[in-house]
Amino acid sequence: MLWQPDKPSDVPALSTTMEAKDTDTVERYAPEIVPEVFDPNTVTEKELERMGVKGRLLKQWVAYVAHGGRFRQASDLKKLYAMDDHTFGRLLPFVQIRVQTPLNKNLHKEPVREKPLRSTHHVMLDVNQAERQEWITLPGIGEKLSTRIIKYRDLLGGFYSTDQLLEVYGIDSVTWQGMLPFLTIVDTHLVRINLNTAGFRTLLHHPYLTYDLVKDIVNARRRSPFNEISDLLTRKLVTRELYPKIAPYLNVQHGTKD
Repeated sequence: MLWQPDKPSDVPALSTTMEAKDTDTVERYAPEIVPEVFDPNTVTEKELERMGVKGRLLKQWVAYVAHGGRFRQASDLKKLYAMDDHTFGRLLPFVQIRVQTPLNKNLHKEPVREKPLRSTHHVMLDVNQAERQEWITLPGIGEKLSTRIIKYRDLLGGFYSTDQLLEVYGIDSVTWQGMLPFLTIVDTHLVRINLNTAGFRTLLHHPYLTYDLVKDIVNARRRSPFNEISDLLTRKLVTRELYPKIAPYLNVQHGTKD
């Protein structure tokens, strides 16, 4: 689904019960090992152990990377046969894969161009830090697209993958491929939404959350607070296709409502 700029909001009036603060007492639950943000391609064996990865899964993970295997996106963790759904769901929100700059295979060949680029020199841009004037130095990106990129980045809460730029209205695969060699992700900090305390409008503001899904989330947490982000899967609130997209933007802390 492509995000389109300046799309009119159709948010109906909210009932007082939907915005009311949950007053149910939160039952205590056994604390679990909380992972830290990590790159699955560079994480060490000891770091994996600290995050609760052990046994056959730990051995497979270490061996896979040691023999040249590479995780290109978070869902690639499923390549490990010992990776169960619970562990996958628990680790997924903390996966941040560094973007590697592709090698220029035609480095020693004479470039053939019908039209000169606006600039013959491009620096690497951090997609989460680049300003509008930096975006427009890239091939195919003008004033309008640079503004849309930044607006969409703010709506999401940051990019965790350069693939998300394809969701920006007006960026097609040709434009994306043209600027990809100049993009990187250095700042991996994402704005996370608290599933247990965020207000209805806060949840609905995120591009990946629909009105019906937000309603289901609010109703589900009133019956029982979320203990893990993967509860969205176990309670069948989201599909396996949507979960990897939205999980990096969520957390499940208990506290004051946003």
